Amino acid sequence: MVTKVTEYFLNTSSLSPRQQLDYWVDAVCKTYTGMTVHKTGKHSPSSGFSAKMAVRDLGHISISSACAERSCVDRTRANISSSSEDLFLLYLQYRGQSQLRQASQDIHLQRGDLALCDGTRPSQLNLVPDFSQQHEMIVVKIPTTRLIALAPGARALAGIKMDGNTGVSAILSNLIINAWKHQDELTGRLKVQIADNLLDFIALSLNEHMPQQLPESSVQAGHLMQIKQFINHRLTDPELSIAMISTANAITSRYLHKLFKSESFTVSQYIINRRLEECEKALRSPQYNHFSITDIAHMWGFKDAAHFGHTFKKKFVLSPGEYRKSFSR
Repeated sequence: MVTKVTEYFLNTSSLSPRQQLDYWVDAVCKTYTGMTVHKTGKHSPSSGFSAKMAVRDLGHISISSACAERSCVDRTRANISSSSEDLFLLYLQYRGQSQLRQASQDIHLQRGDLALCDGTRPSQLNLVPDFSQQHEMIVVKIPTTRLIALAPGARALAGIKMDGNTGVSAILSNLIINAWKHQDELTGRLKVQIADNLLDFIALSLNEHMPQQLPESSVQAGHLMQIKQFINHRLTDPELSIAMISTANAITSRYLHKLFKSESFTVSQYIINRRLEECEKALRSPQYNHFSITDIAHMWGFKDAAHFGHTFKKKFVLSPGEYRKSFSR
């Protein structure tokens, strides 16, 4: 299911102190994914919780600014098991400081620093306001399939700090801040193109930090990454199948299905979702305006136009034709 367009502003100041924290927890879960939030430091139940959030879609990703007082944000195993979304959150420390724990990593974030958080694993984020008692995090919410397609080893970088003052990460930090500040000046089509460019740059920064040999919990993790790369390079082939993938990678179909048991989708679902994402990208791109919807479907490996239309609408709510029209206004 596609995430509905989100563009809103939330502020706990309009509520009574006893309502504020619960309201904020609901807002965090709605905007990002299932999490628990609790205040840290000295406080009383009646002291309330000061926080505000602004959220805007930028194409197929979203960027938000979350300001809150001293608190701890947990993503527990219970939160994960009850969530339907598979996503990454890229944190950019804008004001104050944070302590992020994930995947045996424990990092300290200061202004401009970035860190990738894997939504499929537990995490803890401790917010430490600055001298003016302000803490602000800019968060980029990215569907897992989008990021893995560009940076296959992204999960290996979960919980690792990217220094916002040097190299590609410094450029990325400024790009995200400027994309956030100037979103109101962008049209729908331009937002989508900037989102694509931003994703490319995020992948570039992640790949720059990738160790030469990825730490793998098992040999299967490496095999799964290899299989996904193979699929992504052959999405245009209508004959792409489980048999082809198994034969080309010298594994059995049984082992192939076993590799995907750790994912939230099957092999076939992964292929269809990746093809749909590429078709969606083509339908909103001016470069493909002279191609018919059927041409685009066939271009990305769909054999049947009717089947493509049905699966596209199921994922993106609109039919391919309606979706294309929404970007030509």
